[in-house]
Amino acid sequence: AVCRDGKWTQSYAIPDGKWLVEGFDTTANQYAQEAFEGMVASSDENGEVTLFRPQENAKRFMKSCLRVGMPPVSVNQFMEAVERAVHLNKQFIPRNGKLYVRPFMIGLQGGTGVKPAAQYLFAVEVTPYGEYLPVEASTDGQAQGIDIKAVPHKRHHAGKDKVGANYSDVFPPKKEAKDQGYQDILLITKGGTIQECASSNFFLVEKIAGGTKPVFAIKTPTLTENILQGVTRDSLLQLLRDKNFSDRLGANVSLVQDDAILEEKAIETSHGAFMSGTAAGVTNIKKITMTHGKEVSFSDSETQEFIAKLKALLEDARRGKV
Repeated sequence: AVCRDGKWTQSYAIPDGKWLVEGFDTTANQYAQEAFEGMVASSDENGEVTLFRPQENAKRFMKSCLRVGMPPVSVNQFMEAVERAVHLNKQFIPRNGKLYVRPFMIGLQGGTGVKPAAQYLFAVEVTPYGEYLPVEASTDGQAQGIDIKAVPHKRHHAGKDKVGANYSDVFPPKKEAKDQGYQDILLITKGGTIQECASSNFFLVEKIAGGTKPVFAIKTPTLTENILQGVTRDSLLQLLRDKNFSDRLGANVSLVQDDAILEEKAIETSHGAFMSGTAAGVTNIKKITMTHGKEVSFSDSETQEFIAKLKALLEDARRGKV
């Protein structure tokens, strides 16, 4: 769909993802006037496809567009475009697999003056995918997870919105970390507080007590620290606070804290950690190299089992089984 003179056209499908815009002289290319979303459509064993909480993405998309001065599409137009893109590409979703859905908006004309664009493009692209991050077994054969590196970095002031300016400045430290063998990075402010990973929210798990039904405290940084309000993050918090899932998780959750500033040193007293996001789902972390160089590994079997069960619970929620 294209916005001209303040009004959006109807959305229409173009085969093979080919869409036409004017040259590179756009506000998206020159001034990062663009916003996007990340969503997931999941298929079950019968080939039924479920979109996971798309209205939440639609509302966040509207907020992000307004943040950079773009006229948002309506929730209805957003939903119709997403549903049609998924439907037209349903045959490409593997059984028990996923389709990544990327709605986005870019500014078109007007890239030589510091002002909003004269026209805008709203589009939805989709692609099938498997695991977003490679997860390998640790040398002891117990923990399945990724290794990440904590880096000094403060999220962009627009970090609460899903716009490109939030992400490009983490490319250098993430590339450096990947060259060193890490799968992702954890952003730590100069004051020593945890923000999030490069493109995922971050959770710490502390085991309060073990046994036949262990007890855990779950903590994630407050959103006041320029952190994106992840739909997956919010969904996990709801699942963790719901006592009906205690048996499914094989544990009791005594505390779910999402309103506190977490210090980097909290990593050393935790028994597990994971990241969350549309593509990442629940990705277990088996080792974190802190900003001062100390390595913290997580291998407690009860904590690892709890995180694995939480991952499975989220996948069932995504497929409409929960």
